[in-house]
Amino acid sequence: MKRINIEKNIRPISEFRTNASEILEYINNQREPIVITQNGRSAGVILSVADYEEIMVQQDILNAIELAHKESESGVTIPHQEVMKNLKAKLIS
Repeated sequence: MKRINIEKNIRPISEFRTNASEILEYINNQREPIVITQNGRSAGVILSVADYEEIMVQQDILNAIELAHKESESGVTIPHQEVMKNLKAKLIS
């Protein structure tokens, strides 16, 4: 997913209402999100489903890393040998 292009990817809600299908086609083809404004202020961001799913996967990974870090700091760990034994057992079955 690309970052928001400030010069061309901020659109008023009235334009979105009028050109919704073209804007949806743009975000899917260009993989660039668009900020929708209402009363001159940012009100929402529209992005493709593929970009949304990518963000959710990245968030899941970050959450897992954060949990692992917290568990490690609190002493909740599994010895390397036990992890390898469990992985081998799962691969064999």
